[in-house]
Amino acid sequence: MNKLKSAVTILLAIAVLLSANISAFAAEDKTFDFAVTANGKPSVTVFTGSELEVTVTVAERGADTMNVFAVENAVAFSGEFFELVRDSVTAGAGVQCAVTPMSGAWDGWFSVSASALAARFEGDMWSSPAALVTFRLRPIKPGAATLITREHTVSRADGLGEYASHAGDAAVTIRAFPYGDVAPHAWFRKAVEYVTSETLIDGSASQFEPDAPMTRAALATALYRLAGSPTEAPADFTDVPKGTELHGAVSWAARVGVTNGVGGGKFDPEGEITREQLVTMLFRYMKPAPPFGDLAKFDDAERVSDWAREAMRWAVGAKVVNGKSASELDPQGVATRAEVSQILYNFT
Repeated sequence: MNKLKSAVTILLAIAVLLSANISAFAAEDKTFDFAVTANGKPSVTVFTGSELEVTVTVAERGADTMNVFAVENAVAFSGEFFELVRDSVTAGAGVQCAVTPMSGAWDGWFSVSASALAARFEGDMWSSPAALVTFRLRPIKPGAATLITREHTVSRADGLGEYASHAGDAAVTIRAFPYGDVAPHAWFRKAVEYVTSETLIDGSASQFEPDAPMTRAALATALYRLAGSPTEAPADFTDVPKGTELHGAVSWAARVGVTNGVGGGKFDPEGEITREQLVTMLFRYMKPAPPFGDLAKFDDAERVSDWAREAMRWAVGAKVVNGKSASELDPQGVATRAEVSQILYNFT
């Protein structure tokens, strides 16, 4: 009997030991990812004179974790390509930040560091993912730049060192803004920067022509590019040259139901787009589900065509369009290139 008790005791001790080792291994096996994004992306194209929002986050691969003592990170940017927008650094909950000039091999660079004790997040538990810091940079010189993660550590609360951690850099392509007819503080400037960087709407070498009417060809091409320029069976529009990007765009638009042309086998590529036609094409592209917004606050709501009413209600409710003014939709007014750029910016 004593031998049996001894055997049971030994087995229980082994089980406890194995359990402790498994727990320790599981804790050691945690991995953390530090992410640096520029305007929400790991790679982005921006223009001189614009502003770039940089965000640094850290997340565990898996569920929320305990046993984290401290989190530290530092991201470096080159003063040759960027200047920090004043008072733009915002720290996450419990995070301490500092911006310091670098020296030596990193002369001319600046470091934005972030550190936090886990207990400052949620008691004894660090919540994953966590936002560490956001800040804005103003690109000042064309070129290829990188936001470089120089430090990234997650210290264990049990004193057993650090967890594994990985971090990526953010690539930023800076271009000189090409259009002389879009002022830096124009209400549609950011929208034009967006459609230009994403190659959705083309301008000339130096002019965007923001007040010019948007054509059916330009809108179909913009939505086609937004969809990734998929290859489609050719549509038979007699006024669209085959073998061109426009032919691919209108073929795609016809297949997915964005537009069916103007009848008689024609697309009318140079025809102007009205505001209600614009939102209807976007509505057909998105295929959103209700509920939608209310047009009652607009004095000219009755001027919205019946076939466009549901699309306009969606566009207003989703804030894709805000009206020409607080009380005017102008549904049958011609949409300008600036307005379409802003709507696409809002839309995406």
